[in-house]
Amino acid sequence: MFFKINLHIYLYCLITLAISAYGIDIELTIIVPANQRECFHEILEKDVTVEIEYEVLAGGDSDISYWFYSPENRILQSELKKHDGHQTLKLEETGEYRFCFDNSFSRFSQKQVYFSLRSLHEQGKSDNVTEDWMNSISKDDLGELQNKFDDIKVRKEQFSNRNT
Repeated sequence: MFFKINLHIYLYCLITLAISAYGIDIELTIIVPANQRECFHEILEKDVTVEIEYEVLAGGDSDISYWFYSPENRILQSELKKHDGHQTLKLEETGEYRFCFDNSFSRFSQKQVYFSLRSLHEQGKSDNVTEDWMNSISKDDLGELQNKFDDIKVRKEQFSNRNT
């Protein structure tokens, strides 16, 4: 029992150090039950700019309410009954931030929600840990995975150019 606890603490510390070295890059898809609210907590550093994106993938009218709270429990951002959202925010204090998805207005429909939380460089580009890792490995070692990654990257750039 003691060994398992120490191993979990060790892994938690290792992951925390890796996140602080490379920035934040969290992506999840969750189910928010009808008449419920789901909140997530993340310890973030002062003067870091974060990007938060979300999108309702399925359920009801495909809308959800969203709140982002400071460590002092102040509402920093909120949107009511939206299909998707994208915000950036420079953090003014270090501490435990909370972001919540609220489906309490829906009496019968659960919602499937994708969201991501990323830290941004000063130029406004995300800390892309995966891309940095893949660029550090030779193309021969990655093989077909590198080709697929490059294809996705090209399609994303084409899509971004069409929408601007």
